Amino acid sequence: MFSIHDLTGAEARMIHIAEYEYGDYFKVANSIVMFLWKFSGKIDPDFWIFTAFLSQVQKSALLALMSAVRQHDIQTSMMMRYTLESATLAVYSTHEKNEDCYHEIKEDGTVSPNDALRKAYKWMEKAYPEYNEIVKFQKATLNKHSTHGNILPSVFNVDFHEDGKVRFNFFDTTTKDLTNFKIWCIADICFKFLNVIGYINKEQSFFESVPKFNTIMSEYNSQINLLKENLRHTETFKGL
Repeated sequence: MFSIHDLTGAEARMIHIAEYEYGDYFKVANSIVMFLWKFSGKIDPDFWIFTAFLSQVQKSALLALMSAVRQHDIQTSMMMRYTLESATLAVYSTHEKNEDCYHEIKEDGTVSPNDALRKAYKWMEKAYPEYNEIVKFQKATLNKHSTHGNILPSVFNVDFHEDGKVRFNFFDTTTKDLTNFKIWCIADICFKFLNVIGYINKEQSFFESVPKFNTIMSEYNSQINLLKENLRHTETFKGL
C-alpha cells in the first residue's frame, strides 16, 4: 500500500525526468507554457478582467502539463478544458470590459457567475471564427472522451489477475505516444491563445509584449508543426 508521501515523491521524480522521457515534446510545451507567464511586462489597467482570466489560463495550462507528465489523464483533460474556457473568456473580455456582464448578484447578496461563457462563444463565432472553431473542436473532443465519467479511462485504472485479485492503480496506464500527444495538445492550446491575443493587441494595444514577440511565436509555430508531423509517423497516430 502507498502513502501520500510516496505518491508525491514519485510525482516529483516524474517531473524531474520529463525532459528525458518526452524530449522535444516536453521542452517545447514547457517553454510555451512558461511564455504564457512572461509574454507581457505591462497590461492596461482597463483590461483587468482580461488579466484575471489570463491568470486562470496560466495556472490551468501549467497544471495540465504537470498532470500529463505525472500520468494523470483525467486531471490533464480537466485542466485543458479549463484552459480553453478561461482563454475564451480572456479573449471575450477584450471586447466586453463591464464586470457586471460576468456575474450576477442574488437576493441574498451572494455573487454567482452567469452565462458569460455562452455569450463569449457566440461573440467569438463572428469576431474570431477560426479560433472559435479550434476551441470548439478541442473542447468537444475532451468532453467526449475524458472530462465526464465513462468507461474508457476507467478500465486503465485496474489490473485483473487470474487468481481473482485486483490491483488499483493511482497512476494511469498509458504509452509514450499518447503522453506526447497530450503534451503537444497543451502546447498547441497555449500557442493558439497567444496567437489570437497577439492579433487583438495589434488592434487595441492593451499590453506591452516582450521584445521579439513575433519572432518567438514564429519559432513556436515551426516547432509545434514539426512535432505534429513527428506524431503522424508513430505507430499510434500513423495516417492521422
